[in-house]
Amino acid sequence: MPIRPSFPLLTGCALAMLPVPLAARQDSGPPTLGELQRFSAEALAKSEAKVKAWYADSTVQALKARADAGDARAQVEFADRIRADIFGQAWSRDNIAQSMLRYYAMAMAQNHGPAFARVGALAESPEDSYTLKSTSRDLGEAFTYYEKGAELGDRDAIAGYLRLALNPVFCTFCEDKKDLKFDRDKMRAAGIEFENDIDAARQTAAYRKEKLAAIGKASKLAASGRINAGDSAGHQLAAALLTGVQVPDYAREIIYLEGKAILGVRPTDKSAQWLLKPDLPEAERILLEMSMRGDALATRKLAELYLKGRTNLYSAAIPKDPAKYLYHMKRAVDQGSMIAAYSAGVELLRGNNIPADPKLGADFVSTAAAAGFGPAEELAGYVFRDGLGTERNLEVALKLFERAANHGQLKAAEEAEALYRAGYGSDQPAMRTAGAMAMAAKAKSIRELSPMMAEAVRRAHWDKFK
Repeated sequence: MPIRPSFPLLTGCALAMLPVPLAARQDSGPPTLGELQRFSAEALAKSEAKVKAWYADSTVQALKARADAGDARAQVEFADRIRADIFGQAWSRDNIAQSMLRYYAMAMAQNHGPAFARVGALAESPEDSYTLKSTSRDLGEAFTYYEKGAELGDRDAIAGYLRLALNPVFCTFCEDKKDLKFDRDKMRAAGIEFENDIDAARQTAAYRKEKLAAIGKASKLAASGRINAGDSAGHQLAAALLTGVQVPDYAREIIYLEGKAILGVRPTDKSAQWLLKPDLPEAERILLEMSMRGDALATRKLAELYLKGRTNLYSAAIPKDPAKYLYHMKRAVDQGSMIAAYSAGVELLRGNNIPADPKLGADFVSTAAAAGFGPAEELAGYVFRDGLGTERNLEVALKLFERAANHGQLKAAEEAEALYRAGYGSDQPAMRTAGAMAMAAKAKSIRELSPMMAEAVRRAHWDKFK
């Protein structure tokens, strides 16, 4: 598919097609009048010093020389460095942005897949799009760049293309909103005919046709070739195949009752409600492929399939298998997943979905606790406090509760305070009192977090162990 030359992100980047020395001389320059009006003189001076020092750096100059010589990888790497280090700087802001895009465009002119992935990401990101164009993101533009990069085999581009293809509220003639809604101007530009709002059959038919084609193509690209550990496209496709992707109500077929069109009614043919039907064996295959290449998250997801099993009407079922669950959870732990160690420990201690094994459960939880995973530290505190699968030891329990409290676990702070007040933690009463007061203060600070902040803290801690 040819790249349209008038995409907003590349407007002004025609210099990329001129001899490289001319393009290379356009990297920086004085601030525009708009920049002078937006920033103070002091801020501009600091920004100017940072930008000039960055360009003067010997490693930057060496990389730029390789990029100017026509090395597509170096062009992308240099543009990436601009984006990471000086993109958005107040001084020469517009010139910096255009320089970054120019080098991406130079690499795209050589059909270098990663360049298409990078520009797609810029168009998809609200923050980057605002910095570049002072407007909102353009998912249609991102989709086209991702598609070209995906066709060239770049896995990041495939991941972006698949992400937008699987998004049921996105299409090239849809509004960029949370709910599915068609944009009349985009529909006219795409040649989709319609007469009025009641003429929804053509609109929804065009939507389903585009989405089915895009998802089919994106899924094929994501599943083809070698799927390595950490592959975002592989994870996305496996997740989508586990649940399927349904046609939104707004785009379902129209049912006519007494001569009146009723929108949002499910078709009588249930298979028509899917943009992507669930396929459990294919999801299992993708996760296993990534797992065997060392992807701890894929291994954990694979294990969780066997914890309760999965069934649906459209593919073969995955039966519950406690032995497979534990086997893959042990592999995930060996691959470095402390969340797997914690989760397996919880299951073995509770015995709800698999046979209980307190000793093995305590071992799993202790492994995660030793790595500093807060929820595991808290659970390990209860393990040693109550002697679950191990010898009871209140001093060890106190230390674990205290560590968990410092990682944001409210109950652990309360338990640590209680143990200090019960006489544990030190032979000196003053030290025990100080410890109890510290844990009480810690619990109070955790309680005072807003729900949004508490969730952000929790997610940040969990993300360290994925």
